[in-house]
Amino acid sequence: MRVNGGCRGEGRRLVALASAALLLTLPACGDQEAEPGAGEAAPITARAVAAVMLDHLPQDTSSRQATYVDENSPRSLVGADFRYHSDGEDDGDLVAVRLYAPDKSETPSCEGRPRCVTEEVGSGTLLVAWDLVEPEEDPGLVSVSLVRDAEVVSALLAGPEITKDPRRQTDLEPSVDDLIGLVQDPRLRLEADAATVAAGEALRDWDGGERPEGSLDVVDHTGRTMTLGWVSTFEKRWHYLGRSPYVGEFGPGAVGGRARVGTGFLPLGPGVVDVIASPQAPAWADSCLPDFTCREVDGVLFAWRPASGEDPGESWMVHRRADEVVAVHVTGRPMPAKAQAALGGSGFFLLSSDLTDPTYAPNAPSLQTTRARFEAAQRLPDVSGHLPAG
Repeated sequence: MRVNGGCRGEGRRLVALASAALLLTLPACGDQEAEPGAGEAAPITARAVAAVMLDHLPQDTSSRQATYVDENSPRSLVGADFRYHSDGEDDGDLVAVRLYAPDKSETPSCEGRPRCVTEEVGSGTLLVAWDLVEPEEDPGLVSVSLVRDAEVVSALLAGPEITKDPRRQTDLEPSVDDLIGLVQDPRLRLEADAATVAAGEALRDWDGGERPEGSLDVVDHTGRTMTLGWVSTFEKRWHYLGRSPYVGEFGPGAVGGRARVGTGFLPLGPGVVDVIASPQAPAWADSCLPDFTCREVDGVLFAWRPASGEDPGESWMVHRRADEVVAVHVTGRPMPAKAQAALGGSGFFLLSSDLTDPTYAPNAPSLQTTRARFEAAQRLPDVSGHLPAG
């Protein structure tokens, strides 16, 4: 790859064209630390971020697209991802630039990072952190972040092997100095000048990836969307059976659904799953159900009734989150009598983490979800595969 120096990158040309069209001006190359060009401020776009990136990075990208954003991302996050040397089988090298307004937990720091340095610069606090290569496993990575004016601008390089302090690794392309110059570019602000935004619109070779407007808005789940959205992450065969008969036990505001699942929903399939979310727990959660044994396991109330004769038994998992209660009821394969075996047979070790830590399971049971996930669950069929209604 060849890095174009000075102001000869595509991004600068696009900004110049946009400036002429808008009768605006931008600072000359020697004024990179000056304030961005004149014009009314507007929210920066992923395309505008990409246009600025092209002033600091090689032009021969394999792809250029918006950074993936979901409900767990900082609400204000905007970014662009460049890939280099992608050949269809290998994703190639990644350079990603992201802007966001952090809360306290999202502000970059060197705490707990053994390979990280900070420096106060004129525009804020600069952090450079890296992970070294782990042969045959991970090539390592480099991240450069600038914290300024309650905003963070970060650049990530992943793909090249990081064999030592990347500030002294001369074969990196782009170099750490390139990334430092990039995050300090004054055009990279959540509220950008009009010329920068217009330059993004004029950008060539853009692969999209932006989220549709409103797709991350929070909406209320129905029992069906919650149940099928979650079940479909485990199993390709299901039959939605309708509203869970247990919803009433959870009181006002509860929603829930029931689905029959196949053998892909191990270890409990084939069987029936009830999925419930509610503002409050059922009354029995403070004691235990008749004929059940109850245990608190890793913050989850686990209640089970062992199999007896033709009765396969059943189990509950109930977890109290800060603002809601989520629960899963399963029946199908014979439920063991002993606690450890019942935990395994109920799917506790597979399913309970979705109740306690939904950050890593976006389709986990909940009263609310994003509009995009709601609409995706709405599109799922009531019957998938060759599973009998039973």
